[in-house]
Amino acid sequence: MQCSGTFSGQFIIAGEVDAELVAVHIADGQASFTSENKRTMLRRQRLYLRPFNRFVLFTQDARALSVESVLELSGTNVGALVDGPLGHPADNENDFRPVVKARITTTHSRSGLRAVIDGTATEQSQLATMRETFRVWFEVPLHSYQAFFCVNQEIQQHVEHLYAERFGAA
Repeated sequence: MQCSGTFSGQFIIAGEVDAELVAVHIADGQASFTSENKRTMLRRQRLYLRPFNRFVLFTQDARALSVESVLELSGTNVGALVDGPLGHPADNENDFRPVVKARITTTHSRSGLRAVIDGTATEQSQLATMRETFRVWFEVPLHSYQAFFCVNQEIQQHVEHLYAERFGAA
């Protein structure tokens, strides 16, 4: 099952905002989050996380709508922070930093889902290991659930009903 969409949000590396839109793609046990930066024609920041599936974000549990959900990933390589292409696109040269820690926080409101991913990537040099922090956040509007999460109309209506019960009619 593949989930793809581009949403309002930010891609922040070392405190600097790179983009105001985030493209999200979830498939095959991993997720990619790509900055949609219009200032640079081809160069993009990308975050890959694994393991990851759509149920990290999607729920049909009414109780889950009321609380913040947190998933923490840590290890020697739970993903990658990639910047590139650095030079000519045909060179396929990218800056690749392994992600060693990621915290995915989801909250729900009347308008839909907000996901925040805070994490740390490392960069090895001959002298030291440097750590770089990142934050990616995006909002999935409730009306986009069916297309993004690949659910049928019946499930979409059920989720809309749960949101209406929890947050009131929009």
